[in-house]
Amino acid sequence: MNSTYVILTAAAIATAIAHAQGPQFTVIPPSYANADAVGQLWVPGASKPLRQQQIIGASLLQGLVGQTLTALEFRRNAQADDFQAGSLNLTVTLSITPNEPLSTSSTFANNIGPAPVTVFTGQLQLPASPATTSPNWTPSNILRIPFQTSFAYQSGNLCIDIVGSPITGQAAGWWPCDADQSPVTSTVVDLGGGCGAYGGPLHRWSTAVPRTLVPGGEGSFFAFGPLGSFGLVAFATEFPPGWPLAIVLPAAPLNCTMFINLPIALDLVMFQDNAPADPRADYIVPIPNISNIIGSTLTTQWVEWTQQASSNALTWTIGNPPSIQMAHVDGYATDLTGELFVDLAHVVRFEH
Repeated sequence: MNSTYVILTAAAIATAIAHAQGPQFTVIPPSYANADAVGQLWVPGASKPLRQQQIIGASLLQGLVGQTLTALEFRRNAQADDFQAGSLNLTVTLSITPNEPLSTSSTFANNIGPAPVTVFTGQLQLPASPATTSPNWTPSNILRIPFQTSFAYQSGNLCIDIVGSPITGQAAGWWPCDADQSPVTSTVVDLGGGCGAYGGPLHRWSTAVPRTLVPGGEGSFFAFGPLGSFGLVAFATEFPPGWPLAIVLPAAPLNCTMFINLPIALDLVMFQDNAPADPRADYIVPIPNISNIIGSTLTTQWVEWTQQASSNALTWTIGNPPSIQMAHVDGYATDLTGELFVDLAHVVRFEH
């Protein structure tokens, strides 16, 4: 028998088998292929124009090395609620990013790799999805994004960049998708000391967000106060006995108590419109992804200048790094930056 004929026949058989098998699917993280994850995240464009990025660590993508990706799917969150159908415009870009999940930037452009590929742009339909508590990848339970341009994955951390907006008059509204979430070990202890017109009877008008106080995260601190005024935010070691703010600001009410030593850092932040809630001042502290920072503790307290009032003091401790090996950035479609999550990210399924 002619050897060339044998080789060509074998190749034809292999091709036929490959076509007969159809596409393959890989769920990231694989442990949630058929199980409900503990978190949930919204879909860009389901109800409002959003931009989202998801960074997936190379360690989760080993099974996709050498594969050509042809579609991306998001699965609805398993819950006893019906989700309405809707239409949305999406642009999806994939790239290999040098950023690991715990070095992800809240600036979208910083996470995009050197050779991004726009794999889809156009209109898609979010299906009407009946209530379900059993996670599955049937058409009524997923947003499927078929790639117009395939993406060859060879190695590295993958950045999924999605910009979405609802079609006018056809927004689906609330259509949350399943998401992996890391447990939070950071702590925040409220020491009190607040006074002034904000924060209710206990004057708790400042907050530290525990999930952000981890290596690789962006520590989030915010306070409420008069629109256009400035808040002085101080970071220091804790001074347990406390001292009256009136020592340095004689006009301060006598119940204003400071629980900080000499500040390590001070900054002024304006209270900006936050309707329908009270005006709000936000302060972000980037936390380096280094192991010896775990367990570090500081105390944060604000002073609002026009009232000469102190906020409640918060002593916080940096927790363990998240274990999900993914990160998520979320913002409005036209924003250059978004909110960084290193403890929460979509469960996704790739077709290849």
